[in-house]
Amino acid sequence: MRLIKNPKADYVVAIETSRYQDMASILKIDNDGRVNRSAFVHHDDTVPSYYFGVNNEVCVFLVQVTEQGSMLYTLKGVECNLEHIENRFYTHKLTCHGETLKIQGMKKGSAIPSVIVFNGATKDITYQEHAYPSNTRIIQLRDFTIVSSASSTTEEKNISVLYFYGSYGRPVSLLDHPWVNTTNNKGIAINCYVLLMPGGGEYGPQWHRKGIRDKYKRQRQWIKQAIEYICSVKQEDEKLILETNSAGAIAAISYYRDGGCIDGMILNSPFLHLQSVLENQPAGLLDKQDQYEWKGVEKSDASLSLFTKSNCFAPILIFSGQHDTITPRKKILEWVISNQASNIQPIDIVDIASGGHGFNCDDRHIANCKKLDFIEDIFV
Repeated sequence: MRLIKNPKADYVVAIETSRYQDMASILKIDNDGRVNRSAFVHHDDTVPSYYFGVNNEVCVFLVQVTEQGSMLYTLKGVECNLEHIENRFYTHKLTCHGETLKIQGMKKGSAIPSVIVFNGATKDITYQEHAYPSNTRIIQLRDFTIVSSASSTTEEKNISVLYFYGSYGRPVSLLDHPWVNTTNNKGIAINCYVLLMPGGGEYGPQWHRKGIRDKYKRQRQWIKQAIEYICSVKQEDEKLILETNSAGAIAAISYYRDGGCIDGMILNSPFLHLQSVLENQPAGLLDKQDQYEWKGVEKSDASLSLFTKSNCFAPILIFSGQHDTITPRKKILEWVISNQASNIQPIDIVDIASGGHGFNCDDRHIANCKKLDFIEDIFV
């Protein structure tokens, strides 16, 4: 659940996240101290949708995303106004600076993010296109899209990094790639690839639902096809690694375990044992979100054991937040110890002392230094 507070009102907007259907509610405390809940007036249970929200000093901005596109509302006190409808545009992120709201998302049929700018004072709408590097390429395959950006430098050492999201339902674009628009002093050229797969939030609820059934088997197959494409275009001596986070580790490791040939993996706050993950989730959350995801998962996937792997071994770098309650370090350590013996290459854990399930800005700087060391060692 995400809570968005209007500083000058006596209510909170609550967004309850579910894989199938988000719910937006207004929470208000009455004179007796009880919390009264009322559904967002424009919410319709029969229409699959998800929500994004942010506040400034005077109001809450709420964006509802349906199959038709994005709808922007402002909530001020008891007023709720529909400010703008953008058809065939699917929101990914909101940022607010004073009266200016920026809505980042993607238009249907595009793989390049764009931004809608809303001026809360004048109600004006303007549009901004992201300036992607000229060497950006979009490769449309049958079920998914690959977006790539080649390194702007020429080095003796070259590596391709294929990145894909962890949690299903979350959008991703080339802007989210950990290495896009970065430089390093290691003499390594890093080529970035992002995999846009059904199941994410890039193109609305229908695109998300398309990737749900047999999701880990299909995701693993899409990763395999993406790697086959990258191998067909990269230089012969160019290295190739996977980077993902959270639940993306399930597909990454199961692909690697079942014969996948890569030069390394970087896993951030990874799901490494489904049963341990389920044990750490509230029952109500499981009922809403996760039961259908784990249904039909094979027993071998439930433990992600590497003992069946017999070739193409690769080093693995894992980042674990000491305050991560979703994928606790204790469970990650248990997985590493049980699988270390079966993997000829090392499996290393980096503890992020202040980290939870993911990185903050300071954590990201520390992590990037460790990642560069890891990549440099791959060439040794």
